[in-house]
Amino acid sequence: MNTVNPQNVIITPADFADTGQWRLIIHISRTGMAAFLKHLSDNTKPIVEMFRNNWDESENSDLLSKIENCVYDHPGLLDDYSTDIIIDTPIVAFAPSEIIDNEENIEETIFSALYPGSDRELMTDRIGDVTALFSLCDGLDGFLSRTIPGARLRNNLAILIEYFSNKNLGDARVYVDIHGNNVDISAFNQSGLLAASTRRWKHEDDIIYMIFQVLNAYHIAPENANIYLSGMPEVRTAITPKLRQFCGYVVKTTLPEIAEKYNLPSAVALLINKSSTPLT
Repeated sequence: MNTVNPQNVIITPADFADTGQWRLIIHISRTGMAAFLKHLSDNTKPIVEMFRNNWDESENSDLLSKIENCVYDHPGLLDDYSTDIIIDTPIVAFAPSEIIDNEENIEETIFSALYPGSDRELMTDRIGDVTALFSLCDGLDGFLSRTIPGARLRNNLAILIEYFSNKNLGDARVYVDIHGNNVDISAFNQSGLLAASTRRWKHEDDIIYMIFQVLNAYHIAPENANIYLSGMPEVRTAITPKLRQFCGYVVKTTLPEIAEKYNLPSAVALLINKSSTPLT
């Protein structure tokens, strides 16, 4: 295990004897899997990186097999921790929670309308007034339920929206989080969430194009738009001056310092920061 340990606190196997004192956060995507531990009450205990595994999407083995093998290769994931599993996927949609609550099986109807011909396994993550409907690969929900029972399944983009929606900044704003070959884009106005999606990108100009797609769709004049960027520093640095040619306000998103300092996915950093006294 590696530790995110700026204070050089000594940590031993005995520190993990009481698994109930630790929160386990697992991050799963098409391109890899990682796991981190954060003590629930003692902020002097360092963040522990259990592992980071990356794989090539083009490899022949199917995604579920890669995830299964990764779990079996790291049996510590099966210990009795308080566990959150973050699913990072471009196959995601959002619906009003009120509709989900009041209409039976409406999740499948909405998801099928957005992803026609798809017979994918559907997972949900409710964040107040909206609910994320998402899928990564068939069989994943069942596998995780069997091997890590009681874990909370979270959607990567839903965690970001939950955080951004509490900012109460008023004006039209667009948040862009770049991670791997995915980019999460969410737009808000004074009334709340306007749009949210996880998209794939190959070139940095793809991200700029997606941002302007959102601005155009919701009639937000670029000069009045507030654009907040987070995630991969090299990509963020490359697109910032291009966006500033057209948009009135383009800045780095305020996230927990540990996100960039220790190269954590933004959603992972937010859950770690939420698990105990805020970290700096």
